[in-house]
Amino acid sequence: MPISQCFRWMIQAALFCGVAPAQLAFPLICNTTVTAPRTVRAEGVAELVSDVVLECTGGTPTVAGGAVPQVNFQMFLSTDVTGRLLATGFSEGLLLMDEPGSVANPNLRMCDTPTTGVCGTTGTGTGMGVYDGSAGRPNVFQARQTGINSLVWLGVPVDPPGAGKTRRIRMTDIRVNANRRGPAMVPMTPIFSFLAVTSTITVLINNPQIVVAYVGNGMDFGVNTPVKLAQCVAENPGLAANGASHGVSQFNLTFAEGFVESFSRRTIAAYVDSNTSPAPAAQTVPGTIWNTETGFFSPLFPAIVNRGDLGLAGLADQGTRILARFSGVPVNVKLFAQNTVAQGQMVARMVTTNADGEGPFSLVGGNGFGISPIPVNGSGEATMVFEVLRADAVAGEMVRVPIYVAYGTPLPGLGTASATGALAPLTVITAADATAPVARFVELNLSPAFTIAPCTGGRMTGGGSVFTTSTSRVTHGFELHCDRGVNPNRLQVNWNGNSFHLETLTSAVCSDDPSIAPQQPKTSFDTYVGAGTGRYNGVTGATATWTFTDAGEPGKNDTAQIVIKDSLGNTVLTVGGTLDKGNQQAH
Repeated sequence: MPISQCFRWMIQAALFCGVAPAQLAFPLICNTTVTAPRTVRAEGVAELVSDVVLECTGGTPTVAGGAVPQVNFQMFLSTDVTGRLLATGFSEGLLLMDEPGSVANPNLRMCDTPTTGVCGTTGTGTGMGVYDGSAGRPNVFQARQTGINSLVWLGVPVDPPGAGKTRRIRMTDIRVNANRRGPAMVPMTPIFSFLAVTSTITVLINNPQIVVAYVGNGMDFGVNTPVKLAQCVAENPGLAANGASHGVSQFNLTFAEGFVESFSRRTIAAYVDSNTSPAPAAQTVPGTIWNTETGFFSPLFPAIVNRGDLGLAGLADQGTRILARFSGVPVNVKLFAQNTVAQGQMVARMVTTNADGEGPFSLVGGNGFGISPIPVNGSGEATMVFEVLRADAVAGEMVRVPIYVAYGTPLPGLGTASATGALAPLTVITAADATAPVARFVELNLSPAFTIAPCTGGRMTGGGSVFTTSTSRVTHGFELHCDRGVNPNRLQVNWNGNSFHLETLTSAVCSDDPSIAPQQPKTSFDTYVGAGTGRYNGVTGATATWTFTDAGEPGKNDTAQIVIKDSLGNTVLTVGGTLDKGNQQAH
């Protein structure tokens, strides 16, 4: 049966069951309102909808000392109710009488009857002061979850305020599965609530059905520019070899709000710094737009037998989290990210979680440059997670995370790595639950991130002279390709009547050193690190390693470092320095 038909059927059933006997000459008449329907994230399966408020007038106040009549309120939603279950059958959804926590009615008192959650109270004769939060006058009541899309508050004492007066009844901390309504559409898909009542007094609700939320796309994810990297041209080799090094990011992952307030901090607790998630702060002024993942929340509410810890009602487990999952990362490639992103009011910090982005706030360690590793497993998969610590409530924002791809020796494998982006934690739990994280999400968006491609070019040529510590001149000349499979590859070194002649190039890594800024013509690399075997003074089996740099024209700042060993492994030459004469040119 389509959802809309199911909802109409439930409304009809509720109307039939909710007819109350007319025992008062003057009925209690209520109008349903919401301040403004919230926009909820289409990816979200535990999204806060707007509070539903009944503005009630009329009826006859209960006589002083008399038992206030009790009313059952049942709310149906046009999607599944998915708030936290605090105990079996008991939800975090709350009903507030006369705006407790406000300036006019500051005291909060939870109905604390164990097991049933039903409390009575007595009238004052005027309808005033019945819900002032003093002893015996509770003003906060807990919902039971009676179906996948229904909450009920049983036996709530409702004292009619009388003619010309208003009693406000607020239902808050209601979370729903927005993803159940399908992908975000234009115009946005509405989520409805419908209220029904049963009571010994006559309660009329003029507009029992109302829109409590609209479903919008929560986040847009993308790679700013997918990059193509050459297998034989090293990328951030220093960072690959030593995680304490600096590096240069090749691309950004961008997580943009689908609408204002899609990214939110956990509670209104004051921002401390990018390394701190402050302890949750109470949010107990009814009707306030908090712009947080948490709703109406009081840590002072009690834990009650068979009803759970009411101090958790409304509380989110974390601020908005964003997750990127890499797949297809080639072998021998390491990934790193800038671990703190601060843009405008937005501050997000990289955190340690499980693979789905779930877990307490725990910092990912980083180096002195604010760069943290993204561990890659043996299947070429890696996950990073950020948590929002501060956000702008009136302007759309984005989190732009610089990504560092790092490899050197050994050479990386070939292939294309992709990234998926999502709001987090991810979940397969789409119903109300006692332990599932709040909030939680589904859906991933796949984007190519980077490709390691075979080398199709790149070489260094030239030569010159450097001097040993004993001032002996060492001359060299070469033509060496970044791809060992491309020929020719030649190297000749001469010193003090000795010579080395390269026969086989065994290793070649070309990279760009950010501290070197060569003049034109400029290529993708300026440093060549190589190794090979050859003849030393005509005897085969000798080895050589070298590092040549091109630091611009005319070559006076170019450097060469060479180590040669004979066939027995004895070092016969170690030399390094800037060129005295000559030039080394990257092509």
